[in-house]
Amino acid sequence: VDGLPMDERRAMHEAALSAAADHARSEVTRLEALMQVASFEVRVLEQIEYAKRMIEEQPHRRQGWAWLQHFYTYTGEDALATEAGWTAWALPDEPGSRRGPIIQSMHRSNPEAAVQMVDELFRGATPNANITYQSHRALLGAGLVDRAAELAASYLDRSSDNEGKIMVQLRQACAEGRVADADALFDQIAPDSNTRWLFLKTLGYEDEARELLRPLDTPDLVFMLAEYLTYRSFEARDYPLLWSKLTDQGINRPHARPMTYQCKR
Repeated sequence: VDGLPMDERRAMHEAALSAAADHARSEVTRLEALMQVASFEVRVLEQIEYAKRMIEEQPHRRQGWAWLQHFYTYTGEDALATEAGWTAWALPDEPGSRRGPIIQSMHRSNPEAAVQMVDELFRGATPNANITYQSHRALLGAGLVDRAAELAASYLDRSSDNEGKIMVQLRQACAEGRVADADALFDQIAPDSNTRWLFLKTLGYEDEARELLRPLDTPDLVFMLAEYLTYRSFEARDYPLLWSKLTDQGINRPHARPMTYQCKR
């Protein structure tokens, strides 16, 4: 399969997901499969409707609400994303439902609310490394640089993710105005890193970051480009095909917001 052209690989994957939806054991599983099928054509409003139907099926479970929060970050509807995020947050923990992604989405729609979530979590036992990573970013997003530094140290002590460690240190360096240190950290990142765009954006290399994603704005790859809509620092208008996919659905996503902790050049 890996040797096939992208359009054939995509068709095979979409067919497999469609079959999974047809034979799903539950309505929620079927809706989640359909949600993934819709992603190939960047049918965001359809994905939102699937999330709402998941909520109708299981209103007291976190899964549907977390998906709804996630897709409202795509459209840039901050108030709706915040509402869905708080609802997901209030629901009971269960296997497979994680709090890290809720903080991740919340800091993009409502930085102050994300800090409230972080405060709540850290009143108890020390959260795992993934939640500490997301919490560090949330504190930086709210401008709480000194508090973020404490979490950065905790994350570095406990995480085994080398690239994650570099990202946390780089963000902290940018927030503290240590641009040379941030650049030196970036030198450790492989040229083909999956998170290279995020590093470039954090460092303030806007032109290079924008052009890095340019090859994805094609019919076969635009679904991969759409995944960057989770970032409020991502400007969808820079990519004609992606932007047309959104506007054809009546989505007028707001202009990008720069990261508050981005390196100043």
